[in-house]
Amino acid sequence: MADDKSGFLKGVPLHPFPLHYSSVKIYRHDVLGRGSYGYVCRAKADQLDCAAKMINPIFFEIGGSPGREELENPERAITGRFLAECELLRSLPSHPNIVQFIGVCRIAEEMRGGEYGPVLLTELMSTTLWDYVSSKSRDFTPKSRDRAPIRPDYIPRTTQVKIMKDIAVALSFLHDRDILHRDLSSKNVLMKDDAPKISDLGMAKLRDVTKSLTTCPGTPIFMAPEALLNNPAYSTKLDIFSWGVISLQVMSGQEPDPLSPFVAEVDSDGRELRIPVTETERWKDTIKAIDPGHPLLSLALEAIKNRPENRPTANDLCSKIENILHNLTRRQENFYKEERGEKKEKRKEEGDVKSVGPCLLYSAASSSSDRINSDIETSPPSTPSTLSPPLSSPDSRSILFSDTFNWTSIKDSAPCHFMGGSVTTLAGKVYASRPHSSIIHEYDPETLTWSVLPSLCPVENFTLVSHIGKVLAVGGVKGVAYSGEHRKVSNAVYACDVLSSNLSWTDTLISSMYYPRSLPAALSSKTYLVVAGGLDDKSSPVSHVEIHNGSYWYTSSSLPVPFSTLSAVIDNNDIIYITGEVKGKGSVLCSAALSRLYGQSSSYYKPLFSVWQKMESPLSGGSLVVVRGDLFLIGGYDASHSNGYPQYNGNIYQLKRKEKKFSIEEGPEARGRCLATQLPSNRGVMVFGGNGQKSINIGQR
Repeated sequence: MADDKSGFLKGVPLHPFPLHYSSVKIYRHDVLGRGSYGYVCRAKADQLDCAAKMINPIFFEIGGSPGREELENPERAITGRFLAECELLRSLPSHPNIVQFIGVCRIAEEMRGGEYGPVLLTELMSTTLWDYVSSKSRDFTPKSRDRAPIRPDYIPRTTQVKIMKDIAVALSFLHDRDILHRDLSSKNVLMKDDAPKISDLGMAKLRDVTKSLTTCPGTPIFMAPEALLNNPAYSTKLDIFSWGVISLQVMSGQEPDPLSPFVAEVDSDGRELRIPVTETERWKDTIKAIDPGHPLLSLALEAIKNRPENRPTANDLCSKIENILHNLTRRQENFYKEERGEKKEKRKEEGDVKSVGPCLLYSAASSSSDRINSDIETSPPSTPSTLSPPLSSPDSRSILFSDTFNWTSIKDSAPCHFMGGSVTTLAGKVYASRPHSSIIHEYDPETLTWSVLPSLCPVENFTLVSHIGKVLAVGGVKGVAYSGEHRKVSNAVYACDVLSSNLSWTDTLISSMYYPRSLPAALSSKTYLVVAGGLDDKSSPVSHVEIHNGSYWYTSSSLPVPFSTLSAVIDNNDIIYITGEVKGKGSVLCSAALSRLYGQSSSYYKPLFSVWQKMESPLSGGSLVVVRGDLFLIGGYDASHSNGYPQYNGNIYQLKRKEKKFSIEEGPEARGRCLATQLPSNRGVMVFGGNGQKSINIGQR
């Protein structure tokens, strides 16, 4: 066989298939893909770019050996699956989700020189769905099969749903014509511009409603359990099962890898029995990698049920996915509207919000029941009744004096000099840590006494946070400080049950984070644990944000910029505030609603926009605290000092929502990187450390 001088094979008409093109060039060496019984290469029909599918000679025996006479009249010899696919595609009406038929040809006699069968010409697609998923998902290997491999730069959720809807529509089109595909898999779903089309109809059969099909073709990992039996009998529900497996692959970003469909058991007579397992059990590892709140998950689990009669039809899939897509599209539109401020005028007319520059803020005079809620039907945790706060830089015109704290000072009360570190409260007590130390200090506001937890934390430079009744040490560094040895940054989350007699630390309660970091911001709300920013193993600030939902870690919308010396707090409306220093650019204050962060994190994709708002902070290295719903910035260093040296800040800044201003008041004493926390039972705020003194300030408001 020899190509012509231009490097292509010439295609000529093949009876009885009409060919409506005067010139067909098949570029045999430009292979687009290979399959079990053929390969696909690039071709051109006149000026139309297309794909040419050619059968391997070994399969000619399906219709007989192609001698010279048969090659002259191949339709007499090859009557197998390939020509059946050609005929089926030619007979089908054009459909946007089935690969478009262009024609059938054969290789011109002067260019054969070997065994060539018919050539199927179809529209040119970009890739297979299998390769599309693989290329879109980020390489990540979990430490164990119990952890979900989340891919933050994955396919947008709306695109995932649209892909599976288009495949379901194609199946509905085929099933309405009593055509079963029988070999549906992500390798024969082709992609072009994020749109799928079903191909490879060589296994397709016209369904005789009076008979059961007993042939068992297909790709094993995509095959339904009834197709694996010795005498299989199946219907259109075979394709539905394959659709379910493809859905799991698209949602998880993983290559399909189910467990065995059977488990071996030994009966009382010592005979080994093969007991079938449920498909949900077979696919449990893949299911674990999917967000439990993914709207397609329940439908995919219906599609892979063991009993065919319990699976939905293709028409059922289309109807249900249409509702899912409607809800997702509406939610995305609302996000865009909110980002562009298109709801601003409506809210102002209702007297519900007032504007501060480009930001919106709820009026404190409005009742929470009158506030506009998000249109998201399912967005755990519950959508807060307020938007993210206004974050416009304070100036002299935005400073108002407000009611002040009543401060009580307790001198020489702290056990050591806290210059930074972290603090949290649990069960009426305060727990604090210092940088470069594994010691946890406990403070009892009732007795005004300090003590030390008997068990040292396994790491240093961690962040303390109370979560689900435990004190957690998030991130940190392993190794001895100033020892000269390399210190490894940890991604572990250690937990200590300070309410029990067993005060040891364990890292088994919550799995390790994806990103190792020290001194991150860590926040807790209900069952949700949020970790943001911190330092990597080179002590450089990072912007990663992760959320643990009680089962798995998910990555979310990153901080606007990497910054260090973090302080973070979450208010009663689940609005997160984080402040820190940006190298060479001063200090920033960021905010985001937890519901929107979780909405981004559960989508497995790079966010279309950031959910964070930011502003310049009036202080550097200050501590955030929420007292009775109001946000305060305490301590830190005055950003406006003029002598070139950081000055301890003695003022307290408050973000006042009602007046849309920052207020300022004089604090009890000047502090730098201090620790501040709200005392239990609304007893006020406790401030200590940050100025080389051991005094404690208790503020009531």
